[in-house]
Amino acid sequence: MTKIEIEDISDSMDPAALDAQHTGNMEQPRKVLLSSVVTATTYFQGRLSGLLQDTKEAIRDGIVHEHKIPPLLVFGSIEQPVIVDGHHRLAVYREMQRSSKQKVAVEWVDGNFQKAQGETFRRNRAASKHLSIDERSQHAWNYLCTQAAMGRLFIDEGKGTFAQTVLEMMELFALKKRATQNLRAQIKGLLAHHDFDLSRLQHVLNNELPGLGKVRWWYAVRQHLQDYYNGVDRPEEPRTYDEESLVQEKIDRWNKHMKPGWLTEPAHSDSTCDALLRMMSGYTKSIMFERVFAEVSDDALGAAYAERGDLRELYDRSKQWNAEDDHDDF
Repeated sequence: MTKIEIEDISDSMDPAALDAQHTGNMEQPRKVLLSSVVTATTYFQGRLSGLLQDTKEAIRDGIVHEHKIPPLLVFGSIEQPVIVDGHHRLAVYREMQRSSKQKVAVEWVDGNFQKAQGETFRRNRAASKHLSIDERSQHAWNYLCTQAAMGRLFIDEGKGTFAQTVLEMMELFALKKRATQNLRAQIKGLLAHHDFDLSRLQHVLNNELPGLGKVRWWYAVRQHLQDYYNGVDRPEEPRTYDEESLVQEKIDRWNKHMKPGWLTEPAHSDSTCDALLRMMSGYTKSIMFERVFAEVSDDALGAAYAERGDLRELYDRSKQWNAEDDHDDF
């Protein structure tokens, strides 16, 4: 059959409407039509740079060899279930689909929209930790804005008390305390700007700043809010999360802050290696390794190899990634 692209309803269906559909879905069957499953990646997809080809291939291999594949976690209506967890599986299922009547096993979120957003990270905690800090922070910011727009982020007592603790958010998005506090401070600042009036905050996020959750964290958010406070109408720059732009952004940061000695000093090289391993893909890693190692002389690298076998291993792996990865996959 002709391949049909998976629909993304992020712009056509707001969280409140999805919540209402899910509440009204009393049947919640164990299987639904595969062609009916849609995405809402603004709310339910962790990897902003797209799906990973190697993960899809592993799933495809599991299907071919009839391994047990977990059901898709979905939210919403029977007619249009929204994928919450299992985006790679859904993509492979649709690529291998042979009939318009084919069904797929699903599990329905037990709870509201807030629970569904949380499950995006809880269901695959290991995978969420391998997301970049930019991606995790962006999803956390989107989560805060969405929950505030629905009136669920703060306790209604006029002081701006969050319904969730800092620790709960840290665990949910695999973020450190300072990063979590910074995120919460920005949305609480917006509430304080409106004298801690929750209904006013909801109105602002749903009507005056409906796209605030999509604004790029951190500097763009701060500038966006400052413009709002000052009454400045600044054209919004398009937000892109393609692999190439993310690689270039990280390269620019490394070029600004990188010191060659970091690779040869154990106190810094451990954290440097760990940071590089957490990059989003083999392609990203290979480019970053080439740039980082290019900053270090051959003599310095030779000395580092003699003392630290893990550096040699990382460098060799970067060459392997560069040889095997196809940039067109992203």
